[in-house]
Amino acid sequence: MRVRTLSVGIGVAAALVLSSMTVGTATATSPSGVTATPSGISATLGGSAASTDAAVAAPDLRPGKCGTTFGAGFDDGIISWAGGGLDVAGAADFVCPRDSTRKQRKVTKVTVHGYFGDPGSSGFNVTFYKNSGGEPDDSAAYCSTTGTGAPTGATYPVFDVVVIPLDSACRAKTGTNWVSVQADSSVGAAWYWRTQSDAGGNFEGDWRDTGDAFATGCTTYQNGRDMESCIFGGDVGQNDFMFKLN
Repeated sequence: MRVRTLSVGIGVAAALVLSSMTVGTATATSPSGVTATPSGISATLGGSAASTDAAVAAPDLRPGKCGTTFGAGFDDGIISWAGGGLDVAGAADFVCPRDSTRKQRKVTKVTVHGYFGDPGSSGFNVTFYKNSGGEPDDSAAYCSTTGTGAPTGATYPVFDVVVIPLDSACRAKTGTNWVSVQADSSVGAAWYWRTQSDAGGNFEGDWRDTGDAFATGCTTYQNGRDMESCIFGGDVGQNDFMFKLN
């Protein structure tokens, strides 16, 4: 088991513990001064293959827009959450064929796998970026919208399959695109975007922490470092995020 601890320097010290492979724990404690926020959110995540998991809703395995589909899942999640003084988000790339039509590239909902979040419903920020050097181009977000999903606050061995209907449809570009999904919690409950061993597009997943709360230096997507480098300091087999576009 490999565990990485990132310290938060917002108000009071807080910590996020993420595990990779086999068995581990994921724990988040929010900074002080945030109302209606649980003092700690934790669960034990384990297993080494997707077959060990149970889903709140059975995932639709048919390919989505631009060939997006779920790969081989791990029992870990990477924090992608706005709330409790944090602004952290993950992003994954996907490729739309050059000959795809406008209709084939129109995205009206995003389906994600994740852990925790607000039981009942939760707002999500969904942003589409152009690609630059194998990372999302922060200066070139071509569509930014919101949507409401219905996570259950699931903990291992149950993960959420959350369908997020977008408030405004986004039309992907031909070629390589990036989609960023970030839960915007109404009660400060951290949400972890479930990872997979497969790299779904041309590149591994990316991650950014705008305020550098976890002191990783990954304050922008455009930093030459992927998600694993930012959070774990190297490759631990969690190459991408689990999502599908429809």
